Amino acid sequence: MESTLENLNISEQFPEVITINVGGFIFTTTIGTLRKYPQSGLAVMFGNNVFKDKDGNYFIDRNGKYFQYILSYLRDESCLPPVKIFKQVLVEAKFYNLKTLVTKLETCETKYDFSAKFPNVTPTYHAIREKISRFGLKTTLLITLRETSNRKWDGWPSGSGHYYFHTGSISVTCQNSDEAHSLINCLWKDLYLAGFEADMEVLEFSNAVVCKFELKPEVLFNS
Repeated sequence: MESTLENLNISEQFPEVITINVGGFIFTTTIGTLRKYPQSGLAVMFGNNVFKDKDGNYFIDRNGKYFQYILSYLRDESCLPPVKIFKQVLVEAKFYNLKTLVTKLETCETKYDFSAKFPNVTPTYHAIREKISRFGLKTTLLITLRETSNRKWDGWPSGSGHYYFHTGSISVTCQNSDEAHSLINCLWKDLYLAGFEADMEVLEFSNAVVCKFELKPEVLFNS
């Protein structure tokens, strides 16, 4: 039976833009990006023999699911993976001998606790975060502001009540608008660190702030 992989002749010149197949995931990048760190495994691979698959793509027999984060880091060193997959990406970073990425993943703080910033929020920060995780992809926070509690409720804009409250809702009490917005931002960071992208829509009233979170689980992509 004929092999589907072809060994690349060492004398072959690599094109500037190349397509690689990493465990079935297809990526397009430049040879310069792959050789960014001369001592890395990728630089060694793409300076010597590399297999090609049946379609002519350079082939690496590793987990392509996490290679996107390796490639993102090579393109921009500020790009780190979501905290929840640090360990898996660390395994790949060690395989490719990307020492700077290995160091960052091993030393990066993997747990952020924002609760100390909100001692007076009701319910507690941890309780709010737990409810969001239980509700799933869509959650609405109705944040009542204590400092404006003597103001009369000014109502919803036309149609907005139905729009916001067809999803899971959480009633929260904060001291003021600044604390409410800080709470929203910290929850957004928590969601990101948990591996989610979150779209937010915020409405502000005289005595309340309403925020709708719509979570998008991390989507794997071929680039």
